[in-house]
Amino acid sequence: MSIIKEGDTDLDEYESILAGADNFAIETVRGHRYSIFPLGTYLLTVPFVFVMDEVLSLQSQDLDSQIRQRLPGHRERFIASVLVGLTALFVYLFLNCLIEQRLALFLTFVFAFCTPAWSTASRSLWQHGPSMLMLAITLYIIQLARRRPVLIQFASIPLAFSYVVRPTNLISVAVLSLLVLLSWRRHIWRYALWSLVVVVPFVAFNVAVYGSLLSPYYLPSRVGASTQFMEAVWGNLISPGRGLLVYSPVLLFSFLGMFLALKRAGSRLIDGSLVAIIFCHLLLISSFDHWWAGHSFGPRYFSDMMPYLIYFLVPVAGALKRLAGAPRTVFVGAFLCLAVLSFSIHLRGAKDWDVYAWNSEPIDVDYYPERLWDWSDTPFLRGILPRRNSIMIWDSSSPAERLRWLTRLGVKTLETVPIHGGKGYYVLDQHGGVHAFGDAVFLGSLPASRIRTVAVDMEVVPHSNGYWILAADGGVFSFGEAQFFGSLPTAGIAPDTPAKTLTSTPSGKGYAVETEGGERTNFGDSAR
Repeated sequence: MSIIKEGDTDLDEYESILAGADNFAIETVRGHRYSIFPLGTYLLTVPFVFVMDEVLSLQSQDLDSQIRQRLPGHRERFIASVLVGLTALFVYLFLNCLIEQRLALFLTFVFAFCTPAWSTASRSLWQHGPSMLMLAITLYIIQLARRRPVLIQFASIPLAFSYVVRPTNLISVAVLSLLVLLSWRRHIWRYALWSLVVVVPFVAFNVAVYGSLLSPYYLPSRVGASTQFMEAVWGNLISPGRGLLVYSPVLLFSFLGMFLALKRAGSRLIDGSLVAIIFCHLLLISSFDHWWAGHSFGPRYFSDMMPYLIYFLVPVAGALKRLAGAPRTVFVGAFLCLAVLSFSIHLRGAKDWDVYAWNSEPIDVDYYPERLWDWSDTPFLRGILPRRNSIMIWDSSSPAERLRWLTRLGVKTLETVPIHGGKGYYVLDQHGGVHAFGDAVFLGSLPASRIRTVAVDMEVVPHSNGYWILAADGGVFSFGEAQFFGSLPTAGIAPDTPAKTLTSTPSGKGYAVETEGGERTNFGDSAR
């Protein structure tokens, strides 16, 4: 609406809505409010929003007023669904260049209803729908260029725009541009010139708004942030919470298709390029600290790769034609069974809110990612099976049962801290969760405060109803009547080793933080 009504991309006119909201998706740049997310998705929605606004004006209604009163989620879902529908069209078009029409239609159905294209990209205006659309168009142009090489020059337009939509598509931009250089060398300069249609406005916008070539969202700050890289790799593939092959088991055949494709002659360079993109994408998303993509359903970060993964079902269809008798029957039966299972899982993701409630119930997955591996409580079975023991345990408000459940998930408990002058104690877990027993009173925790860090120690305030939690980086968090006197980050101290212990003074008016290397820093009356 800002682009249509104001001719700009800032959200200053919605300040009355944004002012009272704790919205991580909004940033202030040079005194103006902007969305932190890339511009590409918003640009693609402009025609839809313009038509909606015009239609409503004919009915004496105003879309802008509706937005100010309540975000129109149904309109957003409509736009997202249309974009995924357009993506399915281009998936069909590039498939039809490779296989007969009926198989192309069937594999297009698999794309549209057996993958995150349905359960994720069509449900909300994530970046993934527009991203898949641009990559599907690029793949279609590449297939056309195999017969008419001159067309390859135009592939740079949707490919470059895919980067404007989502920065992870830099992998596709780099690898497919190298493919064009190697396979269509005569057209590389025109290919590069056509990309400027996208690149020049993109850079000009960033310089005008941010004063740099790229917006902060494009900076590689999240890449390599994961401390559990191999867990993330396997988690993105096979975890019950986010695994690609768990949520779309039919795509097991895509990996078989990669093997078959690399053996065939005629398109090895294209096939090898797409295989490289898929595996580089897996490594990239696994390097994110939040590799499970926050509150979402299934393998959201893998959504962008769906056109490529469907492409690799083509060699499988070719292999099927060469089979006969019982092997063919078994092969077809296995494919159809996995397709039906994939459809059923994504049907739940597209239609049932219970699967999204899993992210926060009984505890937030962002603060207890161990839940991603809990086969007894898989998101896509929420609301179908009876409530699992884990949910009932949490609702029962028994801290002992909660701790047993967390321990089963692999969450470590760090220490037991007795209260002063009473019959009770606290147990601290590695995520900063606090579990109160006996007379101990729960006053808060890091997950409850939406603070994601590694906890290392806890100290109860003497003669007061409060406690502190110490983080590995030396951060100190106070709860209840505990006072904050400082921390290593606020003091500008970057210790050589992680923080280890926090010790209160007898008065409770100060504390000392000590690192594993023996460095001690005093705060409050501990500094006297």
